[in-house]
Amino acid sequence: MGANPRDGKTLFASEFAYKPDYDFIPQDVGYSSYQQFLNAQYRVLSDVLVRAGVPGGIQARRLCVVAEGVVVDASWHLGWHDNGIKDSHGASGVWYDKRPPRLREAGWDDDLKISWDFNHENGHRVAHLPDVYRLDGHFADSEPALLGLPGAWRDYVVHHRSDRGPSLMSGWGKGDLDSYTSWIVSRRVKEDWLDDDLKSVLECSSSFPNKVPDRSIFGFGPDWAGAQVKVYRSTRANDQSLDKVLPKVVFDGSALSSHDFEKGMLAGDIDIGNPFAGLGDPVVLGTECLLFAKVTKGDRVGVAYYDIGDFSLVMAKSPSFKDAVRLVRPPANPISQTPENYDSRIQYTGLMKNTIFAPIIMR
Repeated sequence: MGANPRDGKTLFASEFAYKPDYDFIPQDVGYSSYQQFLNAQYRVLSDVLVRAGVPGGIQARRLCVVAEGVVVDASWHLGWHDNGIKDSHGASGVWYDKRPPRLREAGWDDDLKISWDFNHENGHRVAHLPDVYRLDGHFADSEPALLGLPGAWRDYVVHHRSDRGPSLMSGWGKGDLDSYTSWIVSRRVKEDWLDDDLKSVLECSSSFPNKVPDRSIFGFGPDWAGAQVKVYRSTRANDQSLDKVLPKVVFDGSALSSHDFEKGMLAGDIDIGNPFAGLGDPVVLGTECLLFAKVTKGDRVGVAYYDIGDFSLVMAKSPSFKDAVRLVRPPANPISQTPENYDSRIQYTGLMKNTIFAPIIMR
């Protein structure tokens, strides 16, 4: 296999189906054939990938029907590639000798007649995209950094954010890709390595690209000038777990009480440098990708979560931000706000060094 070349702009898949599923699934979900069912799934996923920045979307090169019990190599460990299917970015349909879940129990959409679960898994197997929910944090009641906070703020769930979810690769598991996952796959196209299977697989599963600015400034706003700030970074709870804990303090100090243009900073800013430095290159484990900031001024407390996607998206905004950037977002009030109604959008700006402020003229 491999006569048809790849083009660097399109993802190609080899599909496998066990014979019983090949016969049963079309009848179960209202298609005339398995091929018709498959084409419908790929049309939806292809549209999702085109909108994310993959010009050619995704195509299925072939469908192989195999006897039940035959072991088919999974995509996540390059098995399809090592066995000679080199014209495809991944093999889909079955993993090892396990049969797929019945579609009506796995994210089936009766209106569109598609399986979002099927497309989510192809996001892994062919596009080699990570589970966004690996960035989530579900912390124990005894987590010291979170003591005293309402229950809603003791968890971080990406698809609860107003700017990043829900999405196909998050816990929600349907719809388009979120902005961060779109950046991951579109970057491969822009940097001309969409066809590098090993590099793409490395970014999948429990890892994320460690491509962030060399220096980052949190801008909490002038209302928090002089506030005490602690920023914690997550790490793995233990060697056998993907659970997170927050023991690592990456910043402990005060926000600026006034502007400091020599450092390019404004009142209410803190400089956290690169909080993911030394964790791995080119990827970092999802267990180490989450930050929690607690901001205190008098009797006021503000909180904010950030994940590595917030820093990586800087590169999508402007290449000039590679060296240094300000991430501007007021912290949430944990008493009056919840993660769902908090405006989690981040404004990315360059540093304010040598800036002359001119009056804004309203027209």
